[in-house]
Amino acid sequence: MATIHIDQELLEQATQRAEAEGLNINDMIENYIRNLLRSPSPKKIRISPFVEELGEDLGLPADFDEREAYREHLEKKHK
Repeated sequence: MATIHIDQELLEQATQRAEAEGLNINDMIENYIRNLLRSPSPKKIRISPFVEELGEDLGLPADFDEREAYREHLEKKHK
C-alpha cells in the first residue's frame, strides 16, 4: 500500500466517476495504470519500412497543403 497526493477536487470527481461505474477509486486508478502500462508508448511505435515507403513516391512538394487541396477538391466537386 502506498500513498499518493492528488488534488482534492480531482479526487472527488474521480471518486464520483468510479462509483458511477461500480468501482472504488483505488480499483479505478489501478485499472488505469495497468492499462497504461500495457499500451505501447507512442515513442516506441515504429512504422514499418513498407508503410514509410508508401508516401515517398507521391511526388508532392514539401510545402503541399493537404487541407487546401481537399478544400479545392470539394469546391470543384460541388460546383
